[in-house]
Formats: sequence, C-alpha cells, structure tokens
Amino acid sequence: LKARTRSSLVVVYEEFKEHFTHEEDLMHEHDFGTEGGQFSAAASHAKDHARILKVLSDEIERTKSVSNAKISAGFIKRVVDEFGNHAARFDSLYGDAMIEASSA
Repeated sequence: LKARTRSSLVVVYEEFKEHFTHEEDLMHEHDFGTEGGQFSAAASHAKDHARILKVLSDEIERTKSVSNAKISAGFIKRVVDEFGNHAARFDSLYGDAMIEASSA
C-alpha cells in the first residue's frame, strides 16, 4: 500500500482473502476449534476474517468512482491495526498447534 492506490488495496484484499481461506482450511482439516457449530472458535475466527475483508471491500467500493483516488493514511493504519488485533485475539491462540499439525 505504499502507493496508496485503489489497485494496491485490491491486491491487499486478495492477499488477505487467500491467507484467511488458507487458515480456515487448516483449521477444518485438523479439526481445530470446530466443536460448537456457529459458536466454535473456527466460526468466530472466520467471522472476524469476514469482518476485516468487509472493511477492505467497503473502501474499495467507496473509491470505485473516484479517479486517481488515494487511500488515506488513516485507513491504511486501520487495516494494519485490524490485522494486528486479529492476530493477537485469534491467531495467537492456535498458531503453534496449527504449525505442529501441519508438519506432522
């Protein structure tokens, strides 16, 4: 996002989406946090992924009709903060277990 362009934001959205899908697939593949249905750790994790992607897609949509739109530094900070908060609240709870399960 160094260029702060809409096209850069689209790339970030696609990268996050791919990353989130990979995480969710690993959680399901290894039955990690899937107990409890819609209230499971995996479901809560996926909902937070969807929330972050919505933040990004809303900004992509908002800037769609603005030629040469620059993404604000404040928005970029928000995305970085959202990702960091997600990592601290969700990923830190299962990271080691998923790395171990993936290498087994």
